[in-house]
Amino acid sequence: MLDILKDVLEHEGHTVETASDGQAGLDSFRVAREAGQPFDTVLTDLNMPGLRGDSVAARIKQESPATLVVMLTGLAPCLTAEATTSRAIDYLLTKPVTISELRRVLLQ
Repeated sequence: MLDILKDVLEHEGHTVETASDGQAGLDSFRVAREAGQPFDTVLTDLNMPGLRGDSVAARIKQESPATLVVMLTGLAPCLTAEATTSRAIDYLLTKPVTISELRRVLLQ
């Protein structure tokens, strides 16, 4: 899924950096910010190895409140609007996500 999303987003003209788990993603986010090349948007999955997506989202919003955080999950029915707000998630997309859904949130 990660490779497919990367290919689709790059085809749409986005620059994409991927990570194999939550901590690696958070580390990449921090390195980019320190280099003066912050991420505009972070796509994360709720269930990942190591650091979960909701923890990644909360840390990103603490460090960079303006960064758009999009949560992808197959567990969306289990997440309420209150839960997504408290976890610093701007958009919640249910997997499998469609290209039109991605466009909608990325072009906001």
